[in-house]
Amino acid sequence: SNKLKSGGMPNLKWWVDLKGGIAATTFLQLVPPTDDVAEDFYEDFEVALYKHVRKSYIPSLLASL
Repeated sequence: SNKLKSGGMPNLKWWVDLKGGIAATTFLQLVPPTDDVAEDFYEDFEVALYKHVRKSYIPSLLASL
């Protein structure tokens, strides 16, 4: 996939999905960086973001063509 990801202390993460046209950042003040709560949040957040974008952005994009 055409996706770039990175992260740092304390649980600061970002990604750019070139194919999907999405860029996102998350900033959690949790330590350590591999905190289970943070990892669960990141997974849920990414899934929810892509679902929302597909529901709202794609139909409106297709309608404008």
